[in-house]
Amino acid sequence: MNNLNVDQILAVLLKEIQNETRKWLIGRPCSEEAFLNRLTEVLAKRRKCDVGTTEVYKVEVEQHILHRKGKNQTDKYGSDLAVTISIPDLKFSKTALLQLKKSENYKTQLLRDQIQQASQFEPIKQRSFVMTIDEVRGGIKVNSITSIEKDIPVGQASKTFECEEWDALSEWIIKWMSCKVGAGNASSDPMPIERLLKKQIINDDNMGQLELDDIYDSNEFELPENFFMTKTWIKYTFKKE
Repeated sequence: MNNLNVDQILAVLLKEIQNETRKWLIGRPCSEEAFLNRLTEVLAKRRKCDVGTTEVYKVEVEQHILHRKGKNQTDKYGSDLAVTISIPDLKFSKTALLQLKKSENYKTQLLRDQIQQASQFEPIKQRSFVMTIDEVRGGIKVNSITSIEKDIPVGQASKTFECEEWDALSEWIIKWMSCKVGAGNASSDPMPIERLLKKQIINDDNMGQLELDDIYDSNEFELPENFFMTKTWIKYTFKKE
């Protein structure tokens, strides 16, 4: 990741997200869907800036929407937003799956069912996070599904979490891009999920089972009917020029 000027990327994204957060706080009642729309608009914006450190790297942005495409519009989602970073010349790819939740004074209630939806398939679970936006203070916090799941007692349907000590958004982005949190595509990581995302979101019928078997063990590759990994997928491809 040393090829990219992370400071420059963060400076632009955090400023725009902060501006959209202020607007969200003004437009009460504050809803998770409204913030998700604002966040998606920022992340999906086409940009022409050079974000390389010593060489020129330009970014291409793709956005794919998967709202209500299942049978009878009864889809279940493992996350609200998926974000992928791909650097082809480094053979690097990493995806985060984010569940967005509203908090109040850095307290948020999470349902076991929602956490379990992101935990049904280990490669998905290891890349899944909860992102909270505080409707009082405006702060954004992030924690992993793996960590959260451990703190919900067995047999308990929900739990209220104090998320003040979770990673701030800027802190989490640096950790995530530095591969300190979340699985990527290293040999020691769980099998990658980008091609599964592509199949689900683009509905690429030309991608047959043999291609999927190149990545997934067919004995493990089973997701429930009408279950989709995310509602919106944003992919950043950084290309050296």
